[in-house]
Amino acid sequence: MKRHLSLINFSREHHNALILAQILKKNGPNFRDLPSGDEGKRIYTLSFYDRELTKHFHNEEIFFSFVNRQSSLLTEETALLIADHKKLAKWIQHLPKAVNLENILDKIGVLLEKHIRFEERIYFQKVQELFSEKELDELLTLLSPGHSNPKKVS
Repeated sequence: MKRHLSLINFSREHHNALILAQILKKNGPNFRDLPSGDEGKRIYTLSFYDRELTKHFHNEEIFFSFVNRQSSLLTEETALLIADHKKLAKWIQHLPKAVNLENILDKIGVLLEKHIRFEERIYFQKVQELFSEKELDELLTLLSPGHSNPKKVS
């Protein structure tokens, strides 16, 4: 199914996050110009989190809030995705002091990949099937830069 314009930026951002997920997993592939050692992965993950993931999670939670206001059919899935955000944030924020670095990096990589695959393959598809073109356009406006965004879902 073709992605609605309101979801395209999320999918583009997911591409970079999936690469991060792959390099963090034990025995994951090496990517050109990306770190392969645990300490380099720690530094890169913290930087990526500050540079990209915090904004991405914030925007997704605006999206989740919109979804929950429009329909109760995705409440469970939305709650699971928000829980993933919280767990990932907690683990990443713990990275500077993590002692078993290889294992925590692997946990982050595995959960990040699972989270993104679920959003892309299931959640976004359901949103596109449930919501009208008008509702999806409203979402696009809500996520546009300069728009006054409501509080995120907690």
